[in-house]
Amino acid sequence: MARVKQWRINQQLSYLLFDPISRRGAVIDPQPALVSCYLQTLEQLGVGNAYLLFTGAVASGVNVPGQVLGADMFSAGALSGPVAPDALALGESRIRIIVDPATARVAYACDGLVFTGLWWLAGGLRPFVASEPEADVDKLPLLQLPDDYVIYPGRVSRGLCISSVAQEKALCCDPLPAAVGAHYG
Repeated sequence: MARVKQWRINQQLSYLLFDPISRRGAVIDPQPALVSCYLQTLEQLGVGNAYLLFTGAVASGVNVPGQVLGADMFSAGALSGPVAPDALALGESRIRIIVDPATARVAYACDGLVFTGLWWLAGGLRPFVASEPEADVDKLPLLQLPDDYVIYPGRVSRGLCISSVAQEKALCCDPLPAAVGAHYG
């Protein structure tokens, strides 16, 4: 079972997903200002970083070892070169790559955890439904995941830095906006 370490700088979130047995890791949505923190944590845990995974475009200035993958690599025009993988090995676990080709959004799922970047923020389904009333919410790729999946977003939203698919569905379907306000405290 993979483990997660979360970092926060301002409202941006980044993560280390790692397998404690194989000692392989993936830094997700790394921020240049936190490179020394990533390297120190990798060293303390004895983890070798295998991947730098970006849910958006690949950022520059992130000098951490690992294979680099970003959303810009999955857009329709970018796939003319080598085909990007649909899953990455992380010890006994697999990191599944979830792509929305229409918007070039990418999320990474592993062992019941999903890292969504700015694609999906905690508490983000209700505002999405309000702004896109004609959208078929049930067909959103992230809502196809099991309810028990934990969502790790790319930034803090309404004070939340973690959610779940079930929680997002419940908040979306809750007819009382006051209940959402109460939920966010």
